Amino acid sequence: MADETIHKQEFNLRNVETKSVTLYPTRAQVVRDIKNITLRPGSNQITIYGLTPTADENSIKVDGKGSATITDITVELIPNSESFHEVYQSDSEDDDVDDSNEDETDPDNDRFNALVKKRRDIDEDLAKANEETNVGATQMSILTSFAESIKEGRPDDLSAFISTHRLERKRAYELVFESDKRVKALEKQRDSSKREVSKFIKTIKKARLQAAKLKERKQRAREERDAGKRRSTEERNKFWPRKVYRVVVSLDTNSSPTPASSRRGSIDTVGKPVSDEPFAGESSISLSVSYITSCAAWTPRYDLSLNTTNNTGLITYRAELGNTTSETWKDTKVILSTSQTASQGLGEPIPSMVPWHIKLDKKTKSNNDTTIGAVLSHHERTYKTTASPSSNQADVSRSMLFGFWPEPASPQPQGFKVSGQARQKAAPTRAAPTRAAPTMVAPTMAAAHMAAAQTAAMQLQAQRQQQAGQQVQQQQMAQLQQSGGAIFDSAMGESEEAEETGDSFAFWDAGTDTMAPSLPALATPESTWSESGLTATYDLPGLRTIAPSHTTRRQKIASIHLKNVNLSYLMVPKLRAAAFLKARIYNTSSVTLLRGPCGLTLDGSFLGNTTLPRCSAGDFFRLNLGVDPSVSVVYSKPAVKRTQTGVLQREGSGIYTRTCTITNTNVSRVIEGMVIDQIPVSEDQRLRVEILRPTGLSHEGDTRAAGAGLPGVGKELDKWGKATARLKNDGEIWWDISIEPGRGAQLVLEYETKFPTTDVVVEV
Repeated sequence: MADETIHKQEFNLRNVETKSVTLYPTRAQVVRDIKNITLRPGSNQITIYGLTPTADENSIKVDGKGSATITDITVELIPNSESFHEVYQSDSEDDDVDDSNEDETDPDNDRFNALVKKRRDIDEDLAKANEETNVGATQMSILTSFAESIKEGRPDDLSAFISTHRLERKRAYELVFESDKRVKALEKQRDSSKREVSKFIKTIKKARLQAAKLKERKQRAREERDAGKRRSTEERNKFWPRKVYRVVVSLDTNSSPTPASSRRGSIDTVGKPVSDEPFAGESSISLSVSYITSCAAWTPRYDLSLNTTNNTGLITYRAELGNTTSETWKDTKVILSTSQTASQGLGEPIPSMVPWHIKLDKKTKSNNDTTIGAVLSHHERTYKTTASPSSNQADVSRSMLFGFWPEPASPQPQGFKVSGQARQKAAPTRAAPTRAAPTMVAPTMAAAHMAAAQTAAMQLQAQRQQQAGQQVQQQQMAQLQQSGGAIFDSAMGESEEAEETGDSFAFWDAGTDTMAPSLPALATPESTWSESGLTATYDLPGLRTIAPSHTTRRQKIASIHLKNVNLSYLMVPKLRAAAFLKARIYNTSSVTLLRGPCGLTLDGSFLGNTTLPRCSAGDFFRLNLGVDPSVSVVYSKPAVKRTQTGVLQREGSGIYTRTCTITNTNVSRVIEGMVIDQIPVSEDQRLRVEILRPTGLSHEGDTRAAGAGLPGVGKELDKWGKATARLKNDGEIWWDISIEPGRGAQLVLEYETKFPTTDVVVEV
């Protein structure tokens, strides 16, 4: 069929609904729905663009509903044709509107000019008034001088002169009088104007100071906003993919239905809906795309609060969700699954034994060990060094393909092109029918179930395996954090590395006094969970949006109340005079606790972070709680007494005494635990070592009551508690102790060595 007869449609994954996201410990499964797709009669082609490059192309699956047949599915990894600037448009222009017009017009300047003009007018009027006063005074002086000048000769018309003099003097006086009144009034106006101008200047200075502060605050806010935009752009830049997956689905609305798989290269019929409407012209279908992606996972995290007064506790089980893919999953249902922690190493070969042949060889100086051939076989040594879980070959090739191609100088999409040699290397990887599965959590995690064993040897072995599993998990989380820089690149150039958020942990107890007692505690929704075989799933409440980020999100899964916490002490005073508190905790819930970091709070005080081992439902685990300062441990220096015995065969002897004093300063709690000490073990028949105190310990497994109350501590020494000594292998002596509140105990170890006087006792 010609290409022009194929009806083509393209859907960007950014605009496609996310139905659900199932997070596993090392990866995630994403299901997206495309609804109401209109198909024309004949052949149709649906292109789904923008799948994250971290997806496993062999896991991409397309299903659907409607009257059409899926004839072909192709998956291709192509350069990202989208523009970073077009997808994330900057709105900085809208934020800086009218910032440049703030100081163009200042209404205070007009008012100030008016006040200055008013002051100038008053000064001019005052000068005129003073001049009129001076004129009037001068006129009066002239009239007085003229009147005095006529004393020598009498005027012809004296009455007329007197009348004229009176009239002119009156006019001059009135001029002076009115001018003085006006001067005083103008001086008051001038003083008032001075005060008004001074007050206005102070107001202007204050207003301008406030305006400067406001402008500075706006500038800081603008800088913070710009910095936030830069951080947001840099964060988006880190998850901008160079390459994306494109899925092309070919459908036919005329072909007969043929049930088959919906994977690539197969023919599948999209299931019909419930309604049986007749086909006429265009039809509508819906598609569902599911795929597995790395760089998205969840890890457990716990808050453990213990109360030593009533031996109870509370475990708050949380999940940390991480997404460093290129996709944002909006308003989706989030499910957590533990399947990859129960069954791991998919695809790894099962070890098989081969015959182990040994023979005799001549003894030489280079092989003094006569039994070396019967200790480890060559096959065992080779298998342990070569068959360890290796890193994911597929992930390495993908990181080389997507993460380290240099950007060209020009901003054209050619920067995403791959060299011919690299393309030839990468082509077999994409064309291969199967791909090596990404490395999951190491198989040593499965051995963590041995932690529930009763014997100390099995527990020690499980602890070592758990430590190895923790290192593998930390490497995987580091790979998850670094994968963003390996697979994604920016269309804007090099970006800074992600800031470390730190793993500092702060435990908050809802029962502390930090909250007002009248207010109820904030409620946190818990997850619903279900278990099937070795896998447990947790459904997070509501819909959530998970955007790509190096910052993890926390979600509460469950709260587990511990009703019976067994607290005990372990003391090895010979090496350190301290009482180490240990807790044996039973998982009374039906939830399996995975291995993960835990914030520990003891009696309301936060102690720090520890690691919670894997613990199945109904099983128990142990935690070290550090040194308890309320238990005093004093270990004395050795006291030695040397003697010689015998007549014909003289024999040397040494009696050694070590004393351990333990005081329980708690006033309301009995302490129970174990004290470990040792005596030397002889490797020579002529050197004999005997235990004098505690008495009766001569063979391994012997048990005797031992210990005594401290004098002066309590009036009744017989009620201090109890202690039982046991002789273990390799010369160790274990005391099982129980000390009452406020009492003390004294444990004495005394042993004797006997040897020929011609020899000395030395350590091997």
